[in-house]
Amino acid sequence: MQESYQRGPNPFSQLLIAIGIVLINIYIFNMFSQWIGLKLFDADVAVLLKNELFNELTTNEINAIRFSQFLTSFGGFIMSSFVIMQVFQQNPWEYMRLNKVPSIKFVLLGLVLFISLMPAVQLLLEWNTSLANHMDGSIMQLFNDLEKQNNRMYELLLKGNQGYMIGVNLIVLALVPAIGEELFFRGILYRVFENWTGKRHAAVWLTSFLFALIHFQIFKLLPMAMLAGIFAYLLFFSNSLWLGIGLHFLNNAMVVIAYALQQNG
Repeated sequence: MQESYQRGPNPFSQLLIAIGIVLINIYIFNMFSQWIGLKLFDADVAVLLKNELFNELTTNEINAIRFSQFLTSFGGFIMSSFVIMQVFQQNPWEYMRLNKVPSIKFVLLGLVLFISLMPAVQLLLEWNTSLANHMDGSIMQLFNDLEKQNNRMYELLLKGNQGYMIGVNLIVLALVPAIGEELFFRGILYRVFENWTGKRHAAVWLTSFLFALIHFQIFKLLPMAMLAGIFAYLLFFSNSLWLGIGLHFLNNAMVVIAYALQQNG
């Protein structure tokens, strides 16, 4: 059953407000994390991120970047989502469907879908890469450079195979992004697009492609949108955001754990 939430601004205004609040908070928490980096780690995160020689960074400098990633993700998406709910004049637990736990039936369905669709995601990734390789040379080079930089940064943050560091990475790189991105994209933007268009499927895929686009990884655009779409449909059928959060965390955690196992191997 489709629920309607009409209090607060109209859907188009809600979209602009939501994106604006997230961008502002990302900037604020990014600045704050840089200040914390100088005070706690004696490291200038802004300068470190411009350094292409990531392999030469010290453990202390890597921890400063890791902390900055955590704070920016937490403030930019998790805190922003609850601020947005205040502006929308909505109960966040009801609006974002946090007040219901998915049934075992939907948990099992979500796990089966997630696992069974992995081969399709891999094929989509290969097709996506093939399409991207046919883009204009200068544009292709730009996105290729962004992709390489993102991969280098991710590998940098994944360093450290001690037990406690794996736990830290699971929080910073898997749990916090899963919660924040699900709150904002599936919890809020999906609802905004659904109210705006009046079409559930349009809301699913508008939200999913927007989610994929903000990662600036054109070579993974289609598989990321596909996974996001699955999370959105599971949200609708289970009427709970927790299922998407759990699967999103699982997807992120698999990368963290696989990298740790590779280091130990």
